Amino acid sequence: YEIKRKFTRALDFKAGQYIRIPFQNDSNNKAPQTTEFRFRTPNKANQTIYSKAQGHAIQLINSGSTNYGYVRLAVSSSTGITHLDTPKLKLFNDDFWSVMLTRVSSSGELLLANNTNTYASQSIDYEITAKQYDSTRQRIIYEQSSSLTVDGNSAMSASYNQRYINNTQNSYIGGNGSDWGSQFSGSIMEFRFWSEPLSQSVFDNHVRVPKSYNGNSTSSAYDNLLLRLPLDDNRNLQ
Repeated sequence: YEIKRKFTRALDFKAGQYIRIPFQNDSNNKAPQTTEFRFRTPNKANQTIYSKAQGHAIQLINSGSTNYGYVRLAVSSSTGITHLDTPKLKLFNDDFWSVMLTRVSSSGELLLANNTNTYASQSIDYEITAKQYDSTRQRIIYEQSSSLTVDGNSAMSASYNQRYINNTQNSYIGGNGSDWGSQFSGSIMEFRFWSEPLSQSVFDNHVRVPKSYNGNSTSSAYDNLLLRLPLDDNRNLQ
């Protein structure tokens, strides 16, 4: 018998294109705590998949023009740029990868700081995860994650937290080319913002079934899914 891969349509980016979206809280003042998307690229070069102006970015870092590299969370501040990388993965094999970035506050639910120190002074756990599913073997064959805690106790660490959440700037799927280097060249689908940090078991379900959008609870899709862009329409959007 033959098993055929499904859900292969995605939006192509030509290293100079982007989708501009707001990064802001919802009507209940809930801010994005999870950023999630699927991508594929044959372009063996460093590139930015997603960026929030000068605040933070999710990048692909290539290892010596090979199929291997890292998914990187980069955060800027007035004192410089810090980053968090996954272990090395075969990210440039021109097959779909699923990526999830979560952040969790030690004090509970995160709200947008809106240029105050309320958010910046919290201790925040950031975690970035990348996984790939093989539909023929029907299992996740590659997965890696890395985490980092920013305590917010010093002016430097607080500035990183502040830059991440500041909502005065737009976000760019594909990168905007001016703040974080080369833009993305490849395909993206199922880009989402959640106002809750998704669990790894929920993310695993999304990796296996790309169009599923369940959250941590039965009401998550209604209450906590802030933005969903499927990007899998069979049409030319130019």
